[in-house]
Amino acid sequence: MLPCNYNTSDGAYTMCWGRDKCSTLWVYCTSKVIETDGKNVTWNKSDRYQLLGNINLGNVSLTITGANKEDEGPYCCRVEIPGLFNDKMVDVIFKIEKGR
Repeated sequence: MLPCNYNTSDGAYTMCWGRDKCSTLWVYCTSKVIETDGKNVTWNKSDRYQLLGNINLGNVSLTITGANKEDEGPYCCRVEIPGLFNDKMVDVIFKIEKGR
């Protein structure tokens, strides 16, 4: 699970997860894997990508089922908050490590 949360006291916002580092450019999500309208998942690349937390309360942590080495790398959680440069962006590096 890749963590991402935001405060919903002012409302729930459109958000997405992408397979790259977050960019301050106007690109919403690079290589998008899942997207919400602030209440429900509206698009996902595969059923492997899921948001199992309470989206309405801002828990948009990404769960990747059946994760493998090809899933490793940078991911970006981007919450589209109205206004210039208000988006919340969280970079997460996903790495699979061998168990003990």
